Order: sequence, then C-alpha cells, then structure tokens
Amino acid sequence: MVEIKKWNVIFLVNENPPDKVILLRRAPEKSFAPNFYTGIGGKIGDLPGHEDESVVDSAYRELAEETEGELNRENTKLNEFARCIYDSDLRLYYFWGQHIEDNPPHIDPKDGTLIWVTTDRLLDREFIPTTQAICTEWAKRGYRTDQPFTVRVKEIGMDRTVRLVETLNIEDGLH
Repeated sequence: MVEIKKWNVIFLVNENPPDKVILLRRAPEKSFAPNFYTGIGGKIGDLPGHEDESVVDSAYRELAEETEGELNRENTKLNEFARCIYDSDLRLYYFWGQHIEDNPPHIDPKDGTLIWVTTDRLLDREFIPTTQAICTEWAKRGYRTDQPFTVRVKEIGMDRTVRLVETLNIEDGLH
C-alpha cells in the first residue's frame, strides 16, 4: 500500500474574492524549491504527537508556526477552496484566510519572504508546479473561493529541485 503524503498551503487574501494575495517566496537556501512561490504551509502529521491531526488542525498549526504566532485559529478563519491530487501518493489542501493588515505577517527569514501580490500579476510568479496548477485554475474562476475544485496532476519531469506536473483534469468540489 502506498503511503499518501499530505501537505497544506494557505493563501492570505485582502478580501473575498481577493484582488491581492500574500505569497511566500521560499528562501534561496532551501533545498526544495528555493526562490519559488507558494503559500504558507507544511506537511500534515509530520510532528511527534500530531500524527493523527486533521487537515484543518494542521493548517492552523502551520499558520501559527510560520507567522511566529501572529496568526492563529482565534484571529484568522481558514477555509479550504482547492485540492491537488498528485499521482497516487500526494495530496495538497489549499486554504484561504483574510488578512486585512497592510503588511504581511512576520515570518522567519530562513523560510522566505511574505509579499502581497495583486491577482492581475499573480501568475507572473514562478510557483511550485502543483501550486501553479491550482493558481491557474483559481484565476480562471475569478479567484472565487465559493466554488471549490480539485486538480489532478501527474509528474512529467524535473526542473532544478521541483517535479514538473501536467494537469490531467479539474473537477468541481473537493475530492
């Protein structure tokens, strides 16, 4: 049986639907995807004592960890809006949460830099390929968060430290 790896990705937005999104530009020293863009997030069930945490609980844990406690379950509501199913062994869960401050939250520089990006320029960034697939579909949907969707992808090669993917199909709803 194949072990399914699970990750969450969180986009902070200024409004719903957004015209600005906070992206994480991964630090250049990172071994995986240095300088690529994505959202805040991390692996689900990777910490001792958290092996059975839910996808939602993991998203809140990662949000608090990554923003050094600035954002958490008490002050930021997260909502899942998309999923990426990668071949048979990887699931990515995409969330959005509203951030009304002008400045992005704090983040450890060893993880990268958080920046606001307008939605009309969002797809100009070099994303991790799975996140690119999600953002491309999200853009087609006008960055609406009330129409959840699932993108199924397969690996087609490597580019530097990331696996390149091809979108196989897009389904309405979260699968």
